[in-house]
Amino acid sequence: MDLTGIVVLIAASYFAGIALGYRCYPALRGFYLAYAAFVSLALAVPLLKPDLVKDLAQHMVLCVVLGLVPAVHFLCTASGKEAACVLPYLLLMFGSYGAGACFYFARWPERHWPGYFDIIGHSHQFWHIFVLLAAVCWLQGCHAMMTELTLCEEAVAQEGSVLLP
Repeated sequence: MDLTGIVVLIAASYFAGIALGYRCYPALRGFYLAYAAFVSLALAVPLLKPDLVKDLAQHMVLCVVLGLVPAVHFLCTASGKEAACVLPYLLLMFGSYGAGACFYFARWPERHWPGYFDIIGHSHQFWHIFVLLAAVCWLQGCHAMMTELTLCEEAVAQEGSVLLP
């Protein structure tokens, strides 16, 4: 149940960001939603069949890193206003996931002070805090996209009707 919640949060981050970011580009939105479904499946299947991956935590981090593909593509194709609106939230989200992974893989602080952090302050707990922080950052980013960004008609008129850069 522990990892299931994290998988759901990561998958929801993919779907929400892609649906909002590529709202004016239906072909790219469809492609990246299928990409998100594939990554979500790659996240979920090892929970049901753990023998498919050697290290589940590394596998989950890899699936999060794959989120850079649609995010970087969006930043390259978005207007300056859209990129400026979303970039801080993307950096906070990916930074939070990364910080949580660093705590988890370093096994800090329990590696340095064995026995002192068995109940409170364990690296696994830090990982959960940073995953939650990433979700909150992305929720704020989605809210900013919905309230600050232009309508599709304006975006397409300014950028042209080309779907690919």
